[in-house]
Amino acid sequence: MTILCPNCGTVQNANTTVREETYTYKGEPVTLQHELSVCAVCGTEVATAQQAEESLIAVREVYRNRHGLISPDEIRSIRQRYGAGQKPFGIILGLGESTIANYERGELPTAANSNLIRLMDDPNVFRALFDERHDLIGPTQRKRIEPRLNGDVDSKITIYGGLVTRETADEYTGFRQPDEYRVEAILGFIVDSLDESVYKTKLLKLCFLIDFEHFRRHTVSITGWPYARLPHGPVLQEYKSILETAEQNGVIQTEDFDDGKTVVRIGDRGRSVYERSEFTEDEQTTIRDVLRRWGSKSAKELSQYTHKLSAWNHTDHAQEISYLSALDDETVTEARPDA
Repeated sequence: MTILCPNCGTVQNANTTVREETYTYKGEPVTLQHELSVCAVCGTEVATAQQAEESLIAVREVYRNRHGLISPDEIRSIRQRYGAGQKPFGIILGLGESTIANYERGELPTAANSNLIRLMDDPNVFRALFDERHDLIGPTQRKRIEPRLNGDVDSKITIYGGLVTRETADEYTGFRQPDEYRVEAILGFIVDSLDESVYKTKLLKLCFLIDFEHFRRHTVSITGWPYARLPHGPVLQEYKSILETAEQNGVIQTEDFDDGKTVVRIGDRGRSVYERSEFTEDEQTTIRDVLRRWGSKSAKELSQYTHKLSAWNHTDHAQEISYLSALDDETVTEARPDA
């Protein structure tokens, strides 16, 4: 590896070493092993940005475990039990719109907030807050959460490709529990793979084609996320909220232009989120196949093609699209844009 050595003033080859360091975090000493880079020329020790971030994460985890604070995975598990997005879950708990996203990204919650979120593991407690604040969230989220609280959705699960999925037949989620983390990972991977600025419309169409192509091949979606029929084609339900959260999490960056179009670029954490997403080999194959076939097409070409699919033609405006419609069409990786 190479580093910009502050002593040499130039880029030099570097080795790595490990030192025991004691940090002060929230007024408490935390001692752990810290990786450093050592200039091969002068021996100066430097912490790269990645090494510093890894040390900060490690310090947070020591502090989290020391005080028994809830982990990002625990928060995500409780939230997804009710089918709630990060933003509405935070609103229902009275924590604000971005708090849950920050906690799931690794930020430490206060002890009070940690205890509050753990209380939501009891559906009776969550129901009480939901009944009090459900008018503050959108109708799509209410529609997704209410059946869980009413016991209308079978909570049994099964294992698919090493991931926990719903066993109940929900054609609008592709028979998988909706997973915002997987949606973010695919969005970031699409932008990174194309190695360019991607229009928002194109990004959303590619995500749809990936999910529905995987369902056509394996009768299960990749993200578990529902899609809706809108004028320019199928899009992720609540896509605005998803893009906003993905940007807050550092997965993507967006830029709006005067002509009303939005360009999406890869964020600082886009690659690492995909690498940690644990997609199966079948899922990775589907993603790569769709991007090879459609990644070079324009947003207009993608919109025109999706308008020819059963997902578009057999769904009313603004309604959720059944993943079963993917079985009525040929594989999208073999289709021609003008087909």
